[in-house]
Amino acid sequence: MKILFLGSPIAPHPNPKITFEKIMNIPHVSIDEVGQLGGVHQLVQAGDYDEPRHKYTVLYDRFAQFLSENGVGHRLE
Repeated sequence: MKILFLGSPIAPHPNPKITFEKIMNIPHVSIDEVGQLGGVHQLVQAGDYDEPRHKYTVLYDRFAQFLSENGVGHRLE
């Protein structure tokens, strides 16, 4: 089960499987670590958001290029 805290991209997850959080390097903590961080504010502050921003930009650009190359109309550029 995943829980997003007030829309923040920090989500606890119970197992180490490859998830969207790991693919995008979205800050996340294990369910066991949630109590140790001391609340939502600390959870949000614990995150590093540079890598997800970078990966999102790269994936967005690649997706727009893919659509264009395949003749699919879009408004992503």
